[in-house]
Amino acid sequence: MRGFLGLMKGLLILGVALIAVAAWATRNPAARVSAAPAAGAPSAPVRLTPEQFAAELRENAPLREHLAKQYPDTYSSLAQQSKVDLGKCIVTKVVDGVLKAVCR
Repeated sequence: MRGFLGLMKGLLILGVALIAVAAWATRNPAARVSAAPAAGAPSAPVRLTPEQFAAELRENAPLREHLAKQYPDTYSSLAQQSKVDLGKCIVTKVVDGVLKAVCR
C-alpha cells in the first residue's frame, strides 16, 4: 500500500509539473513586454540640429532621386500631400510603394 501511495504522489507531482510547463510554453509573449523603458534608451525622439539635418539631406539626395524614378506616382503624390519641395526633405522607402518624407 505504501508503494502505491508513493507512486500516486509521484504521478500527481509529475502532472502538476507538466501543466505548469505547458502553461509557461503557451503564455502570450506580448504580455512580457516591460512597461518601463530600457536603461539608456532615450525617452523622446532625438532632434537633429540644422547642420545635422543638412548633412542627412545631402546624404539622402541619391536615394531620393532613385525613389522618384522607381515610384513616380507615389513620389508625386507625396509631394502634393506635403505641399513642399521634396528636394528639401529626407525621403525614405517604408515598404514597396510607400514613401516617407521628413521635412523642415
